[in-house]
Amino acid sequence: MDKEEIRSLALSFGADAAGFGVPRVFSEFRDIINKRQRLPFEVPDVERRINPFLHFPQAKGVVCILSAYQLYENELSEGEVKTASSSIIDYHLEVRQILHRLQSALSTAGMQSAAFCDTEGLLDKQIAVESGLGFIGKNSLLIHPTLGSAVHIGYLLTDVYFPPDPVVSLSCDSCKKCIRACPKDAIGESGVLYHHACLSALTQNRKASRQYLEKYIYGCDLCLKACPYNKVEPREEAFIYREEDFLLSHREFRLQYAQKEFAWLGRNLLQRNIQWNREDK
Repeated sequence: MDKEEIRSLALSFGADAAGFGVPRVFSEFRDIINKRQRLPFEVPDVERRINPFLHFPQAKGVVCILSAYQLYENELSEGEVKTASSSIIDYHLEVRQILHRLQSALSTAGMQSAAFCDTEGLLDKQIAVESGLGFIGKNSLLIHPTLGSAVHIGYLLTDVYFPPDPVVSLSCDSCKKCIRACPKDAIGESGVLYHHACLSALTQNRKASRQYLEKYIYGCDLCLKACPYNKVEPREEAFIYREEDFLLSHREFRLQYAQKEFAWLGRNLLQRNIQWNREDK
């Protein structure tokens, strides 16, 4: 089975783009990760974040996929709060389903692989870049030339080598729209993301200081919506909530929101975020 057969299979299984790379140790990121303060939900072991061979020792190739989603402006009425446009369902489940179908097809062809999507901690954006699926924007997000940055990343490490796809030779150039759009000044002029100031991280950080969250209760997509590579629709009710939607017991919360991306946060943290959003800016 060659690259184009695998790429076609990935697209037929629901991926919006697929690329190929070669696994390597991202040693140039070791000091960067070590020096910055780790967020509570990040994988603590730096070596497991930069070394794919600790996860799949026989890795020789990478098959990386992107799953795109729609961005929404979602202007709110009184008493409403919202989640980021990515969170209508838990994307980990969606992306892993595509990966597992692809993994099964590769296995039938005699190839062994391991599937990854976010939670393992590997530098997935760098893997996507080196698989020819985009470049890193000033807001630290992967930007695909046609899909933009509203994408989720998943990939297989395989025991078979594939010639890597050419890298994308694009950049943000002088554009600073994402920098200006960030209400927390979390994106530096040089394109450095200050992770602990990022609004998306704040909504997920149980140790964050009390502050206004721009009516978000999970995630943030303001820098994505400002990016010229992305398209934004006006409103989608599925991302909009009212406080009473979370006045549930823990059991009721789990039953009602189990498939949502924010379910892992739990009811209490979402209620905290609602409370913080009552504050004035």
